[in-house]
Amino acid sequence: MIPQGVLTFTYPQLPTDNTWKMKTDENGNLTASNGANYPYLFWESNQNASVLRGKKSNSNEIVAQRDLIPFLEKNLSNLGLNSKERTDFITYWAPKLQKFKMIQVEFFVDENCEVIGKLEINPKPDHLRRVYAIFNELTVISNQFVNKPLDVKPLRRNEFTIIEWGGSIINEKIIRNAD
Repeated sequence: MIPQGVLTFTYPQLPTDNTWKMKTDENGNLTASNGANYPYLFWESNQNASVLRGKKSNSNEIVAQRDLIPFLEKNLSNLGLNSKERTDFITYWAPKLQKFKMIQVEFFVDENCEVIGKLEINPKPDHLRRVYAIFNELTVISNQFVNKPLDVKPLRRNEFTIIEWGGSIINEKIIRNAD
């Protein structure tokens, strides 16, 4: 992982070379060289909101808080996340977003996720799906807003597949378009 921002937390802790060295089995379980097992790897970083806002996203939609869960379920399913991954994403993000009445949601998918960081995986996976969401509370919606529903190719999940998901809350209160 080579983040664009500054890493603030990783689990398991990254060694000094910023490289996790794990073996994976056919069920996706990860085993470190010390024998410790992990269901997934976690990293968090501070990202520059203005850099994120200026990058090309795969979608740009406004969602009412009451519609957030069905919206996320549908889009995460379309992105190829399985039920556990969707549940993890929603149970992480929905409680943080419940206080907002209107939310702008932008998804960055696959190569567009390089705005947050680059992945180097060896051996290279047969299939990789990266999903990064930007959430923004809205109190004013610009009349220049252009709705852009998510449209991505389906993910094949056979063979060696890596899934990465994450997001950020940006609190600008007014919508601006992201191309």
